[in-house]
Amino acid sequence: MSGKGDDENLLSVYAQYGRAIFSLLLDKPTTFMKESLDKIRGEKKTVPYYHRRFERVPTIDQCYTDDELCRWEANQQFKRDRQVDNDILYILRKRYLHCVISDLSNNKTTCKEVRETYDQAKDEWMIKYGRLPVYYDVVNAYMKQKHRMIHERRMKEKAAAEGNMADAGAELAMD
Repeated sequence: MSGKGDDENLLSVYAQYGRAIFSLLLDKPTTFMKESLDKIRGEKKTVPYYHRRFERVPTIDQCYTDDELCRWEANQQFKRDRQVDNDILYILRKRYLHCVISDLSNNKTTCKEVRETYDQAKDEWMIKYGRLPVYYDVVNAYMKQKHRMIHERRMKEKAAAEGNMADAGAELAMD
């Protein structure tokens, strides 16, 4: 009654012996060493980070003029924030281009929402970082923001004054 089935059973018995020997010689010692090293080091529950996390520091408007360390930290934080904004804009641009390429015939309607998101992010990036000098720092960006806010306030005051003049002209025309 010796046949192919007996050979397969014999082979499976040898495979089981081989696995047991492998386990005893290689797997068990390495597992034991790893577990004992973990016990020596202590159990650490670590959360995987995909990027470094920096604590937020005071912005440049909160720093004293003679506090160079605070100004340096604010500048470094500004440059990190700018890099994050650049990366966000890059990802949005990639999404928009992927949408356009995937649907060439009807991309104006299917990619409209992605395009609007990209355009809004691009406009916000230009408001915050656009036309900064080559060697920029946080002070240049802060001054740019201050000048933009002053300009917007003056434009509102000018529009309100012109609106009042138009109202006065309308009253004179009615008389």
